Amino acid sequence: MDLEARGYSEHPEVLRLLTCTQLVEKQVRSQLRTQFDTTPTPL
Repeated sequence: MDLEARGYSEHPEVLRLLTCTQLVEKQVRSQLRTQFDTTPTPL
């Protein structure tokens, strides 16, 4: 579990949302890399 996730350990619903967000971001980055040879820059 990363440092960001540890801060939400008392709020499992927030941790689930964070996990889902990370999974979606990973998928989007992968598709962008495959289809367009690029990835979004970090905010």
